[in-house]
Amino acid sequence: MNIRAAIAACKARYIAEGGKESTWIGDYAKIYKHLDQDRPLTGERLSRLVQRWPPNTKTRNRACMAANKLAKFHGLDWHAGKLKGKYKPSPVDPLTIPSDKVIAAEFHRLKNPGWRWVYGAIATYGLRPHEALRGHGQNFDDEELFFHVPQDTKTGARLVLPLYPEWFYSFQIRKVRLPSLDWNRDNSALGHSATEYFGDTARIPFNLYALRHAWARRAYEFGIDDAIASLMMGHGVEVHRQHYKTWFDRQQLRAVLHGALTNPDRPKPP
Repeated sequence: MNIRAAIAACKARYIAEGGKESTWIGDYAKIYKHLDQDRPLTGERLSRLVQRWPPNTKTRNRACMAANKLAKFHGLDWHAGKLKGKYKPSPVDPLTIPSDKVIAAEFHRLKNPGWRWVYGAIATYGLRPHEALRGHGQNFDDEELFFHVPQDTKTGARLVLPLYPEWFYSFQIRKVRLPSLDWNRDNSALGHSATEYFGDTARIPFNLYALRHAWARRAYEFGIDDAIASLMMGHGVEVHRQHYKTWFDRQQLRAVLHGALTNPDRPKPP
């Protein structure tokens, strides 16, 4: 079996088991296209594939994940192993995240009603840009105000709580209004449209993803458990703690300090 057929068989199983076409394109096809499609699938070729990218980087990590999947599906005695390196996501710099006052002010400055709704949804729910754009057809519960992230997004369906709940009302999230776009594109292209609009046209004074990071900061300030916050953000708890290490460390230190100060047997000053 040549590599083209091996990839096609792996994709067919992936889709049959509920995988999304957009995820396949973003996480796997972009890696596999660098393989010589007419050659047999071998461990040596997979090793050469992953070594196209620098070690200890996000791209090398993703290449190893894709190569491992192909090898495992076809029962190949190969694993990326040490080729993966020691990549860890860089912690978010708190100085790049705007204050909630600035976030709210920028919302009210926006003129386009569709993009203003997208901005409000990202800010209120910590969504990835394409998740807000895929968020049509919301049916908000009057008490819980969950945002239903649809299945055809990067990490699939999930529920998210608004932080702040008050923003749900002041940003008029219930009245879903989306910008005029070509919707027959993948999630990456939709997300790029949002980044481009807010950066080049609306000229908000921070990266669009800073709205998502601000939601994560708020989750710590609200005292929401890391496991729950990471679930609502659509990534693993370890990734969450690594990304938001500053607030995680602060939360841990606060817990230690509270325990120390409320201990009746703690040392007393002279």
